[in-house]
Amino acid sequence: MPEQHQPGPGHPRPGQSEVAHAQAVRPEAGRPEAGQSAVTQAAAGRRPGWPDGATTAAVYAVLVLLGLAQGVFGAFFFAAGPVPLAAIIFDLLIFSTCLFGGWGARRPAGALAPAVGWFCATFVLAMSTPAGSIVITAGSAGEWFLFGGAASAAAGVVAGFVIWSRASAVRSGAIQSGAVRSGAVRSSTRRPRP
Repeated sequence: MPEQHQPGPGHPRPGQSEVAHAQAVRPEAGRPEAGQSAVTQAAAGRRPGWPDGATTAAVYAVLVLLGLAQGVFGAFFFAAGPVPLAAIIFDLLIFSTCLFGGWGARRPAGALAPAVGWFCATFVLAMSTPAGSIVITAGSAGEWFLFGGAASAAAGVVAGFVIWSRASAVRSGAIQSGAVRSGAVRSSTRRPRP
């Protein structure tokens, strides 16, 4: 009976990939670096082309701040020009920010982040102070700004969720012969057996 060769610490075991062996020997070897190929990133457990957690958190923070800035700026200038025109422009702006935030983040939560900032800003600025002053008045322009902006932000979030949830399902391979429409979405981690 021939003697079986046991691989040493510098060689992978039979059936073990070189990447898995490198991660077992040096855990930092499997981490993708900037400029690494998609194959290397996928082997390290990351989706190729997707940012890390810190970058994602920074993107969401910027989107929340952008929505907050739009809410504050719109609260002071919603009545500029012909009465409902500026308010409608601000409504369309928050809608497009939510929609493009989802597109830029490639996730539905990217559409939600600017809406959260906008709602926080307008909620605070629509309340009266103890002295009785109000920033967003109850005139027609104020109502267009508040109600139209709320509807526009909600529509942008819903559109972002519909578009980017479906796009995420397509990218992960969950949509196979109409599986999403029928409700039988497969897990993207399973692979069909040969």
